[in-house]
Amino acid sequence: MLSNLLQASRCSIQFKLFLSLTAIVALSLAAILVSQVYLVQEYFIRQAESNLRSSNYLLSRVLADPLFEQDLTLLQARLQDVQTKLPLCNFQLKDNIGQVVYKVGEVHTRADTEFDPNSRDGCYNTIVPLSRGDQFLGTVRMGVRTDDIAKARQSLIQESMYFSLFWFAIFMLPFFVQIRRMVGPLVNLNKAAQQFASGNLDYPTPLLAPGDDEISQLTTSFQGMAQALVRNRDSQAASLAELNNEKSTLDALLATMPVGVIFADRSHIRYCNAAFSRMFMLGTTEQMIGMKNDALLLRLGQIVAEADSFFKTIAGILETRSLTEPAYFSLKDGRILRTISNTVIEPESDRYLGRFWLFEDATEEKKLLHIAEQRGEQDSLTLLYNRQRYDRDLQRVIAQAERDGSRVALLLFDLDDFKPINDLYGHASGDIVLREVSQTLSNQLRRNEVLYRIGGDEFALVLINASDEEVAILAGRIVQSIQSLTFDFNGAQAKVGCSLGVARYPNDAKTIKTLMQLADHAMYVAKNNGKGQFVLSNSLKSSVDKTDKTPSTSPIGDMSLGISILDAQHVAMANFTQGILDALLSGDKSAKLHQRVELLVELCQIHFQTEEDLMKTHNLPGLEDHHIEHQRQIKGLRKLFGNLNFNEQKLAAVAKEIHEWLLEHIRGHDAALAAQLKGKDIS
Repeated sequence: MLSNLLQASRCSIQFKLFLSLTAIVALSLAAILVSQVYLVQEYFIRQAESNLRSSNYLLSRVLADPLFEQDLTLLQARLQDVQTKLPLCNFQLKDNIGQVVYKVGEVHTRADTEFDPNSRDGCYNTIVPLSRGDQFLGTVRMGVRTDDIAKARQSLIQESMYFSLFWFAIFMLPFFVQIRRMVGPLVNLNKAAQQFASGNLDYPTPLLAPGDDEISQLTTSFQGMAQALVRNRDSQAASLAELNNEKSTLDALLATMPVGVIFADRSHIRYCNAAFSRMFMLGTTEQMIGMKNDALLLRLGQIVAEADSFFKTIAGILETRSLTEPAYFSLKDGRILRTISNTVIEPESDRYLGRFWLFEDATEEKKLLHIAEQRGEQDSLTLLYNRQRYDRDLQRVIAQAERDGSRVALLLFDLDDFKPINDLYGHASGDIVLREVSQTLSNQLRRNEVLYRIGGDEFALVLINASDEEVAILAGRIVQSIQSLTFDFNGAQAKVGCSLGVARYPNDAKTIKTLMQLADHAMYVAKNNGKGQFVLSNSLKSSVDKTDKTPSTSPIGDMSLGISILDAQHVAMANFTQGILDALLSGDKSAKLHQRVELLVELCQIHFQTEEDLMKTHNLPGLEDHHIEHQRQIKGLRKLFGNLNFNEQKLAAVAKEIHEWLLEHIRGHDAALAAQLKGKDIS
């Protein structure tokens, strides 16, 4: 019970005030009561002492005379009279010699120094001397009862307590009423404040207290605060409803958009729409919102085609604090996605809130762009790359060659006798020729050999790191392939040839401009020399000195036959042969040397095919014999080189045999063919 009382005193201000006022009033009344009792008791004691002193004086006068006269009868009568008048508890009379004359009760031998109404035996013991004049007659020892004074004091205390309680009740009633009046509104305010604190803003506010004191002002202020809170709540509820409506609209919009959207703060994903999950083929059970950013990146790394490149791209984007440029990456299923990102900053405080990402499927767009680029770089007639692509590719390969020291060969050629076809049969026929030439050459080219149509009937071919022998063979193959084509335009037969020029980087030219000029010059030299042939730019320069160890016999000398394509091929065969002999003389036994021998064989086969095509075209006799002879000569050429394990002496003999083989071919076979061609005005 005491603990409950203490708990209530700590919680209730009303109880605290009431308890405080009770204590004050009680202490005040108690002080008054104690003071009153003390003063009254002092008065009673002084009065009793005064009466006792008077009694002692009268007693000494009354008893002195009988005692002096020795009148015991009178003395005894007076003693009995004193005993009846005084509340004595004991009495003893002694004469002057100490003999007891009269005694009642047990007499104390000592006398009390002070009057004490609260003595243990209820008596006040005193000694009264009896004398007459100067003569000592005796002493009286007596005990006067103090019960009456003690009863009077006890009665006084009780009546004073009743009086104090009465006035305590009278005093506390208005205090209690005032405390209730003051604390009641505070209790109501406290209840209302607790309800408001718990969110119940609809709890009725306390009524205004009458008057204009602090309680009334506090109640008024509380009502104003409550009304402001309610208005603020209603305003916030309206704003929240509007915001939720806008958020629902935005969520619905983002959910229907084909663009994947995510928003992430520094550590976690805070928003992700359905398009993002579909785009990355994430399961419907995978919860993106709340996932850690690193966990999502690792998850996406399993889906993209190149995880390392993807992570580097994302790291670069995260270092950017503005809208990023579109970044592209491929998925394992072949789709291409595009993403852009930007940071989100709170306008008022410039505080970083997070980063949003947009993802789009750019697969079809990339395909269309690639098609558009191809169409922009592709010749619509021949489907070859056009001049724009040629210029860009040539610049790229030359720049690459400058960096890594590689070689580049540029082949330029145009069609011989193409204009008469346009003039005689129309431009549609010319288009047929261009398409057929393009298709024929494209089928013969290897993967890294790209053919361009750079204008009209002019074409170009760029070779990277091709040897001189490979360049010469390819040039001869192009000339021979075009020469072998026959076109039929409404029963009329038509043929075209080509004049081809070759220039090399960096052997012949150090810049793109010079390279193109040299190749173009070599092409016109080939055309001026009779068409249907190729010319190497380096052949237009001074001849390279030959070593003394190489046989000095010229393989062809002045053996020009007057047929341009055959003469050009003879020069190429001779130069190719000399290059192999020089390599053997320098001790080259590598696999590349064997490849050069095979290339020489291929060059000879192209030459032989050119001869046979000329014979077919101009209906010359002996085609079958020529073909048989060509096969024999190829076998003979292979036999001459053998396994290429020659000593120096043997090499000289082999060189002589090869020279003789080439001269025999020119004199014994091609000379007769050239005479037949000249007979038909063919050069």
